[in-house]
Order: sequence, then C-alpha cells, then structure tokens
Amino acid sequence: FHRQNGKYPATLETVLTDSKTNLLDPFSGKPIIYTRRDTGFRLHVVGDNLKDDDAVNGEDRSQGMLGDDLKIDFRPITKSNKR
Repeated sequence: FHRQNGKYPATLETVLTDSKTNLLDPFSGKPIIYTRRDTGFRLHVVGDNLKDDDAVNGEDRSQGMLGDDLKIDFRPITKSNKR
C-alpha cells in the first residue's frame, strides 16, 4: 500500500479486503488497534486490564506512564536506520 500510494492507509480496513481476514485483539476480541504515525504505523492490543491505554506499556513506565498494552511500531527502512 505504501509503495503504491506514498503513504500508509488511514485505516487498517483499507488494506484488509478479504472478509475472512481477522486481526483480532486476543485480549478483548475486538479488532487490533491501528494508528498511522508520521513515520510508519503502530499496531497495538489491550493488555490484561482490557483497557486501551493508548499503547502505553512497560517500556513507557520510566516516563511515569502506566499501562499494559502490547504494541509494535513499524517504520520504513531508510539508509539512516538500515543495519
């Protein structure tokens, strides 16, 4: 999608054209939460507390934020971040 359109989709449903595709949050049973970001996108699910903590998890606790969501950030590979 990004290669063809030069941007990430506004919603995850835009790229999930197969009605049999299920990307459900294993905790809540609701669709996985997709957020388009300035560089890339984020997928996250609620944690054991079954509450959307805006993708805050243990990694963010050092900044005084609490939450138990699980998140994955996707960023395009560029020359500057390529290993």
